[in-house]
Amino acid sequence: MLEHSDDRAVSDWCIEHLGYPVAEHTFTAGNLSVVHGLRLTNGREVVLKIRDGDARLGACAWVQRRMWQAGFPCPEPLAGPLPLGRKVASAETPLPGGGEPAPADAPRQFAGLLADFVTRAEDLEPQPLLRPAPAWIQWYHKEDGVWPVPDDRNVDLNAERCSATAWLDELGAAVRERLEEVRDAACVLGHGDWDGRNVKFRNGRPLAVHD
Repeated sequence: MLEHSDDRAVSDWCIEHLGYPVAEHTFTAGNLSVVHGLRLTNGREVVLKIRDGDARLGACAWVQRRMWQAGFPCPEPLAGPLPLGRKVASAETPLPGGGEPAPADAPRQFAGLLADFVTRAEDLEPQPLLRPAPAWIQWYHKEDGVWPVPDDRNVDLNAERCSATAWLDELGAAVRERLEEVRDAACVLGHGDWDGRNVKFRNGRPLAVHD
């Protein structure tokens, strides 16, 4: 079942923007967004992401398309972000599954692929709408304390003091201080959620970068 839109609304969206209605739902997943695997009536499989509207989404889609055109291993954007009820939706091609590299090799693999991303994106036009960054990487926020206001829960992270996690507050403060020192350095395009949930490998080779 769809969490944020009914089946008919999603199928109508696919007719309007992809040319065919939905024949079958193949999976549902997601966290801040709801992700649906869909098979259309022409046999085509697509991934549909439904989320709250945000000016950043259009800029992100622009970057993703150009990275895909440059041969980077990310899904091809097909449509969107475009309205779907009170949310916005975007469609892209599915990519095959994969996994994480062996632990001993993981730092080199992840760092190498991120360096490739940044290098390929060097010639892209600046995208002002990519700022402000999502809350979980908005180290330059103006709130009191180390942590910004989260966008996925109604809590004050700076008010939650716990001896078991004091090291995390100290680390966060140190990272913010270090990044402040390079605030005026040249900006580059990167990926705000670079971990094993979004970055997949197979046999030591990059397979898919999502989100």
